[in-house]
Amino acid sequence: MRAFGCCVLVVWLGATVRAEVEPVATEVFVSGLNSPIEFVQHPTDTSVQFVNEKAGRIRIIRNGQLQGTPFLDFVAKIDSGFEKGMLGLAFPDHYPTDPCFYVHYSNTGGDTVLARLRHLPGAPLTADPNSEEILLTLGQPAGNHNGGRLEFGPDGMLYMSLGDGGGGSGSGQNIGNWFSTILRLDVSRGPGSGYSIPSDNPFVGRDGLDEIWVMGLRNPWKFSFDKGLGGTGAMFIGDVGSFSREEISYVPPGTGGLNFGWNCREGFSVSNPGCTPPAGLPFVDPVHDYPRNEGNCVIGGYVYRGSSMPCNRGRYFYGDLSGKVWSLALDDGVAGDIRLHFTTPYSISSFGRDAVGELYVVGFNNGTIFRIVGTGVDGDGDGDGVVNLADHEQFDSCFGGPGSVQDGTECRCFDLDGDLDIDLQDFRTMQIQFVDP
Repeated sequence: MRAFGCCVLVVWLGATVRAEVEPVATEVFVSGLNSPIEFVQHPTDTSVQFVNEKAGRIRIIRNGQLQGTPFLDFVAKIDSGFEKGMLGLAFPDHYPTDPCFYVHYSNTGGDTVLARLRHLPGAPLTADPNSEEILLTLGQPAGNHNGGRLEFGPDGMLYMSLGDGGGGSGSGQNIGNWFSTILRLDVSRGPGSGYSIPSDNPFVGRDGLDEIWVMGLRNPWKFSFDKGLGGTGAMFIGDVGSFSREEISYVPPGTGGLNFGWNCREGFSVSNPGCTPPAGLPFVDPVHDYPRNEGNCVIGGYVYRGSSMPCNRGRYFYGDLSGKVWSLALDDGVAGDIRLHFTTPYSISSFGRDAVGELYVVGFNNGTIFRIVGTGVDGDGDGDGVVNLADHEQFDSCFGGPGSVQDGTECRCFDLDGDLDIDLQDFRTMQIQFVDP
């Protein structure tokens, strides 16, 4: 089960002034799940999240309580062996007004399926299993490297990750198939209409399949967009390595047509000397990779945009099967400031983000969802464990109303209510923690 592992790093974007990184821990959010592999926030009900169980059920969490009746039960339709199962789930932003949702699963023949379903009339927390419309089927040569993630981007398009098919496949540089890619599809026409190709997809009108957004990926098990809550709209991809390197790749907002190099390259390393890219598709390096003595299966996560850990806002969390949890900063495309936060005793299969930007870790083998929480002191801008005059001096230099918070600057540590302003409300909260010298 190496594709469902975990270790976590964090990236801050656009850093200009070094700020302290808030220490973190985890607390149990919900337990009692069976091999969970995906955690998805309901797009319009802040109290509801969904969890994919690998065997084929999608469970509901409501007000922090796991519900007994699943949202969808596709166990009879799914092969959940090896790296297969109920892999991906995505809702459009206006669900349930738009009654459709989308799943990425492995059918009983082991092939990849993208399907659209609807909720039952008047029951947005109950899927209609008979409403399934299959949009795409991809025959898989092996039971691993299926990718699995679905997410709607800031542009309203549906993105779908696919691995290289496993079994030693050399498909990474073949733009004539869907393997080793992330696809970008327009599903806005609704039920019964399949999907269409966005006219600005990078391979429209040239060699390559029109659905492809980016390519050259070995097994992009998890990717995400930094969207909403002040996010940049960029895409981050956790691409599982082969024998030597795990990598995080970065796609700037609106930038398709990138080639991340597999199976010619693995991380920053050349894995196949003499291998060349297709014409006009030069290799793009990841923003970070790490060797197998630090981990063995990268799990992509999310940029943190919540308010409970203000010093970590704008950083990207991701993980590895080994259970390590780090953070790192990204400055002008260069990763650094890597922080090891903690190591879990369980395998991590995924991360999640709720409606207010707080982050969660999905424990695969213990069936538990954990919330990541800060353990620092509100208003402690220099990280010395207390709020004192030095912090007040920093606060004064940051005080500036709207627009005063930027990713990677020390000022973000003082936005204690998460409204992206450094204002009097933050000052009042900080005063509660003040230590008189």
